Amino acid sequence: MIGATVYALGHVAAREIVGGRILCSGSLTCDRLGDELGTPTEIQVGVNPYEQALYAGVCAERDRTIFLLQESEERCRNLSAKVNQGALLKRSDLPALIAELKRQIQERERLLAEVARCDQATAHHQQRIQETLTLVEHARVSVGKALMPGVVVRFGDAGVFTVKEPMKGTVLTCKEGVIAV
Repeated sequence: MIGATVYALGHVAAREIVGGRILCSGSLTCDRLGDELGTPTEIQVGVNPYEQALYAGVCAERDRTIFLLQESEERCRNLSAKVNQGALLKRSDLPALIAELKRQIQERERLLAEVARCDQATAHHQQRIQETLTLVEHARVSVGKALMPGVVVRFGDAGVFTVKEPMKGTVLTCKEGVIAV
């Protein structure tokens, strides 16, 4: 595999992996991992990649919603200030401003409900990710011939191993957040 992005429930086996990103819930086995050029290659084992993707999506959705909520709140403040200056406005402009303010308040309420939904979904996915942390204890990275610089191996969120020098016949495991070679 060269420059591939792989999400797998279970184990991944390949002859050679250079560049790209591999996330799997099981272990990874290959003959060669990385290359002499130090091509960035990211491996993450012992995680449920689909749960990670769902979590990232909900977090991004929440961030977008918070941004829209802040914009809506600013519009509400501006419209409210204009309505409060009613004496300075044409009488004919006031009903339209009040209608727009009501619409913006409803939009703000909708966005607040969306943030609450995102918060619930985030908590759900965090719990599911925590439940899969036992996968890390069983995961391993086995490289038969060459483990090269430029490779970063993560065991769930528990440990990170960055390859700085070429290694041969390497097996990486993680127990209680400590990576063993």
